[in-house]
Amino acid sequence: MYSTESGGSCGIGPGPVPDGSYVGSRVEAMKNIVLIGISGSGKTSMGRRLAKRLSREFVDLDSLIQQREGLSISKIFEERGEEGFRLAETEAIRAVSDSRNAVIACGGGVVIKEINMQLLSQNGIIVFMSRPVKDILARVNLNARPLLRESPEKLYELYRQRLPLYKKYADFAVSNKGYPAKTLSQLSRIAKFEQREMQLAVIGDPIDHSLSPDIHIPSIGPFFKSFAYERRRVVPEDLSRWVIQVRGPGIDGFNVTMPHKEAILPLLDLIDKEAEALGSVNTVVKKGGKLWGYNTDGEGFFKALEHMGEDFKNSAVTILGSGGAAVTIAMKAAAKGARELHLVARNRDKAHKICQKIVRLYDTKCHLHPFLDSEKNGNQWGSRIIINTTPLGMKGVKQDFPSFDFMNRIGKDSLLCDLIYSPARTSFLIEGEKRGLRTLGGIHMLIEQALEADRLYLGVEIMREKAYKRIIDNLTGKVEGI
Repeated sequence: MYSTESGGSCGIGPGPVPDGSYVGSRVEAMKNIVLIGISGSGKTSMGRRLAKRLSREFVDLDSLIQQREGLSISKIFEERGEEGFRLAETEAIRAVSDSRNAVIACGGGVVIKEINMQLLSQNGIIVFMSRPVKDILARVNLNARPLLRESPEKLYELYRQRLPLYKKYADFAVSNKGYPAKTLSQLSRIAKFEQREMQLAVIGDPIDHSLSPDIHIPSIGPFFKSFAYERRRVVPEDLSRWVIQVRGPGIDGFNVTMPHKEAILPLLDLIDKEAEALGSVNTVVKKGGKLWGYNTDGEGFFKALEHMGEDFKNSAVTILGSGGAAVTIAMKAAAKGARELHLVARNRDKAHKICQKIVRLYDTKCHLHPFLDSEKNGNQWGSRIIINTTPLGMKGVKQDFPSFDFMNRIGKDSLLCDLIYSPARTSFLIEGEKRGLRTLGGIHMLIEQALEADRLYLGVEIMREKAYKRIIDNLTGKVEGI
């Protein structure tokens, strides 16, 4: 047996029975909420409050270790060292890992051992409690923490070491900086997903090719009691009727693809600033009976770029094309501080309008170039980030780039990006790789923009690494090149 603090009448003591409920409870056995994060991030204080709100048991892992070992944490470190403490920590986790309906607050270093997180994940939803180290040092007494007692500033080093592990193992993240009521509300929302049914859709015409269900279902589906995501063919003349219909019960939100991204704007109640500036919506969320429109395409590309170690800030960026995708990328690049943009397009009028918009809204220079029919292409750009937004090379499109010679005239440290996701490796990317250039395929933007949409649907921060792996595993064999 192990000691817990009761948050209500639905205890974990008697244990599970075959129907999934608990003896003497009639309350459905829910997954544990497991809080991880650096020392002082508020796992214990917020965990205790969460357990009380949800009428669940609260388990403080450090307290459990002390009870099992008959020694204080400091004494365990003194007599056995950190390795001895970690062994005791793992054994305590084994003791609670089969439980359900609990809120478990873990020590800051629980993520060091993979076995710990495997055990906690079996019946748990892992939440990373995020709090700035500066705020912790200013507000939290760390004298009782063995690794920090003599040098609280060491917390910065521990945070840098452990942050990649928190990101690796967490399902969600919640900020705990100065607004405890908001933090508690976010934690409660996550805990209640298992009791909810969610229904989403993607609309467009045509729509059969859409990978949206193959991405969103593995991304957030596992956290809900039931989850559905459907492709819905909506022809242009039926768009207004669809929006009226979706205002009723049933669908919680939907993604929007061609040809409706612009046409849907006047049919929505509220539109966020980025979508309004772009004149395009790809995500609609139902909130309080209102339909809110967003565009996650630009942020999705930016997140994919970040994971390649790149940033738009102070960069020269070349964009091939002048369609809607080019507008989205150009606006995001300028908003993120790009020094200058080079638009390489066949349709000079459309490219000129993009430049006019950029110069009007941002402090970013914008230059126009003919589409790859000049020997000067490449030399003139001076760009390290080069992005193809055209359909050239897409599966089902007969046309491809007339020449890839421009790649011989760009810097060897350049990153070639293609928004096309089928095939995953286009001729544009293959030719770049032949020349030793770095590449980024469109499937990464597609996934990242979907994760941004999922954050809007859920109202909380879903962590990337675990969701990304589930998505890639599901797409394997469905997309050429994955």
